Amino acid sequence: TRKFTNGVFSHIIMADLPEPASGNYQAWLMKDDNTKILTGVLKLAKGGYLLEFSSNIDYSDYKKVEVKLGDKIVMTGSF
Repeated sequence: TRKFTNGVFSHIIMADLPEPASGNYQAWLMKDDNTKILTGVLKLAKGGYLLEFSSNIDYSDYKKVEVKLGDKIVMTGSF
């Protein structure tokens, strides 16, 4: 999910992913022109992996999300 309310942009990912043998899952927001920002590392929580990101910058024009493990894309989505 994502939203921009009261001057705060928030982005949450909850994913059922296997435990990686090494490394961490990273979340990226992307614009249509492929500009990307790293929003953080997913943490093991609630029986899956969770990312909670917030910023005072409005990233609402970033309409795609990728979850990567190293250089490999393991999940994609769009808003």
